[in-house]
Amino acid sequence: MRFKLRPIELVKLQKLIEAKERNIIISDMLMNFYMTNKGFSYVKDKNDYIEKMRQVWNVGEFSKEDKRLIDKYIKPYIEELDISIITENPYYNTVKIPEINEKDCRYETQVYNPYQGFAKDDIEVDSNFDEYPQTAYFKEKVTFPSLVNKNGIWMAINPNEIFTMKEAIAKAHGEVITYGLGLGYFAYMVHLKNEVTSITIIEKDKNVINLFNKHIRRYFNEGKCPINIIHSDAFKVKYDKTYDFAFVDIYHNPEDGLPTFIKFIANKNALPIKELSFWLERSLYAYLRRLCIYVIQECLDDVDSSFFNYEENETDHIINKIFHITNDMNFTSFDDIKELLSIEGLNRLIMKMR
Repeated sequence: MRFKLRPIELVKLQKLIEAKERNIIISDMLMNFYMTNKGFSYVKDKNDYIEKMRQVWNVGEFSKEDKRLIDKYIKPYIEELDISIITENPYYNTVKIPEINEKDCRYETQVYNPYQGFAKDDIEVDSNFDEYPQTAYFKEKVTFPSLVNKNGIWMAINPNEIFTMKEAIAKAHGEVITYGLGLGYFAYMVHLKNEVTSITIIEKDKNVINLFNKHIRRYFNEGKCPINIIHSDAFKVKYDKTYDFAFVDIYHNPEDGLPTFIKFIANKNALPIKELSFWLERSLYAYLRRLCIYVIQECLDDVDSSFFNYEENETDHIINKIFHITNDMNFTSFDDIKELLSIEGLNRLIMKMR
């Protein structure tokens, strides 16, 4: 990368780097809260909830800067949810899953305690690439089914799943293919739509397929919308027709999902798919954007190019690819950098990663 930026443009770039660091800090803070809080006996309002969060984080009084960050990036995006979001959900109302344990895969009931905080939806991202995570809680105790494998909870029909799949469910139409079966939530919700004519599900775990066929499939109206399950790795599917809409959900989070995301986008022109959608799509783009900004930082600091020849994991591999693809790029304005980091720019970058 070569930079020929005016001083005022360098200031904007520095603010972008600061935004990336701030996004990571806020994300880590909230992830720590989601993983450690067990709920509260009572919460008066958002200010009280922030105070409860401070206690969970086990920190002293917030500094002035802490308060500014919390007031802008966390507090406005805390929401109390009505239990009807789950109890009136068609899947939750219809599909009754017993607690069973079969060969490295089982169904279990999970619980959210009153006021227990969790990630509600995918992040929001503004034009400056600031990220705004969504936090929510219920006043009541809430239970929901989950699929557990040897690595822990793989999928749960909790509010996060309901909200993060809502957009893809709304878009689904015609011949649909989905990668990842889980508890069949996405497939069930789209099979209710008149616009959907059939659903093909790609799942590589035979145990998950067997549990689904035994305990969940009976709740689908296959006379209305045929269901076809293919036991296969997502990247080894032998297609025999074109699909109108595809949804990819075969990862746990943006970090472990990014390689899958990149591989699908980079090869989408070779897939018999008209429209492609991903679970946590905004977060996947945001994570890739963070890696791009990291590469920009290193280039600004004139790091030796040999630094980008070593890798220990998938993230290192992606960082190195970003460097080698962008190494000959010239940036003469901050708008050039924003263009690289836009959705369109990131898609162009991914297409060069094939």
